[in-house]
Amino acid sequence: MNWSEMGGVSPVRYQGMCASCHAFSAVGAIEGQNFRKTGNLIELSPQNLLDCPPDKNYQGFGCNGGGYVDEDFKYIWENPGIDAERAYIYEGVEGSCRFDPKAIGANITGYVEIPDGDEDALETIIATLGPVSVGVDASQMTFQFYSQGVYYDDNCRNNRENINHAMLVVGYGAEADGQQYWLVKNSYGTQWGVGGYMKIAKGRGNHCGIATSAVYPLV
Repeated sequence: MNWSEMGGVSPVRYQGMCASCHAFSAVGAIEGQNFRKTGNLIELSPQNLLDCPPDKNYQGFGCNGGGYVDEDFKYIWENPGIDAERAYIYEGVEGSCRFDPKAIGANITGYVEIPDGDEDALETIIATLGPVSVGVDASQMTFQFYSQGVYYDDNCRNNRENINHAMLVVGYGAEADGQQYWLVKNSYGTQWGVGGYMKIAKGRGNHCGIATSAVYPLV
């Protein structure tokens, strides 16, 4: 299962020095679910999420990001809508809100949190609905310098207190040797990992918290 191969995932982006991973994860999930519903892939604006939410200056929002995207989905749901990337281009710094209702690329009708640590539920949602926003523990040097293979590090934690980076799970599979993995899109650019993606060990105790804070939008 790979939504990228099916055309439901936009190109890997580079967040730069702004801790905006939450915004890239959120728009990626909406892009994928809209693709599943309509057959069209419309790239959405993470910058919209940096500039416009009312509490963007608090930890976890704007360029003070973390591994949770719930508030991003809440903003889009209540706004309502998020602009397309072509109308609200990413700058990598917070600015004044320029949301344009005429440039909306997508709306959502809500969002759902997957039960904490439930990898089976995460697999089901990815298989049936589309990519899912997740938070992970990205604090290990092995994570930051990941370059190939199925990632597993005994020091990677799965509790909420250690979740510090948001990503997008776009699929899952198994290597020839039987190792199961989650295929995860990052926002560190294409030079990181394998073209901007990584494989995180699947079915090994919710590794790195892959299913600790998983959430998906309703479209």
